[in-house]
Amino acid sequence: MSQSRKVAGGCCVVFGVLCLAGLGALWAFQGRSPGDREATVGLSWVLGILAGLLALGAWRFLRPPFGRRTAFQWDLLRQGLSFQALPEKDGLQWSMLVFPDSIQPPGVSVLAFLVQNCTSSSREVRLKLSGLNPPAGEGEHRFILMGGQAGVYRIPLRFHDGMTPGPRPIDFTVEAKALEKKGLRVIEHPGAAVRTLPQARQVTIEILSGTPGAAVNEFAAGWAGFQPIFETGRSAPDLEPLRLLEELRSTPERP
Repeated sequence: MSQSRKVAGGCCVVFGVLCLAGLGALWAFQGRSPGDREATVGLSWVLGILAGLLALGAWRFLRPPFGRRTAFQWDLLRQGLSFQALPEKDGLQWSMLVFPDSIQPPGVSVLAFLVQNCTSSSREVRLKLSGLNPPAGEGEHRFILMGGQAGVYRIPLRFHDGMTPGPRPIDFTVEAKALEKKGLRVIEHPGAAVRTLPQARQVTIEILSGTPGAAVNEFAAGWAGFQPIFETGRSAPDLEPLRLLEELRSTPERP
C-alpha cells in the first residue's frame, strides 16, 4: 500500500471520529425548546452523513487494492533466467530467443518463446511470425497457458543450403485472451509496455558462410509445441528443456 493512500485513509478516520464526537456532544447538550431540538436533528443528519462518507473513504483508501496478493510465486524469467527488460501484455511476460542464434546451413535452429502467465486465470496465447525468407515456421501458433504457468513454445526453423550469409530478422507479434475472468496477479514485478522494447517484437539469427556439410540439429526438427517449465504449487522449475536447447550446434561436426 502506498504512503499517499495511508495518509488519505488516516485523514478520513480522524475526521470521521471528530464528526461522531461532535454528534455525541450535540445530543448531550441539546436545548430544551422545540426550535433547538429541530436544529439538533438537522445538524445530526449532516454530521451522520458526513461521518458515513468519511468511513467509506477510509475503507476505500486503507483496504488492499483489488486483485493484490500478499504473496507471489517464483518468477521464471527474472529469478530463474535473470531477464530484466521484459515486455508485458494482457497478463503475459515473455522473451524470444533462438537456439543457436547463428547457424551454418543446412540445418535447424529452434525459435524459443519463453513465456509466463502473471495471473491466476488461463490465457489463450497467439504467436504470429513473419519476415522469414524463405518462410519457415511462419503463420499463427496458438496454445493455452494455465494460471501462473511458465514454459517455452518451440518452433523449429529449417535453413537450406545456399542462403546468403548475414543477419536475418524475424518479426513476431503476441496476443493473449483471458479464457475466464481477469484473475489475481501471481508474479510480483510488472513488465514494460511492448512498444517501449524493440526486442519484444523482433529476434535475429545470423546465417554463417562455410562449406556445405551435414545438416546440423536435424533431430530438433521435431521439437515443436509448448513445454511447461514451472506451474503454480511446484517447489522448483524443470529447466531441462532449456538445457537441451543450449546444446544445439551452429556448425556441423568435423571429423
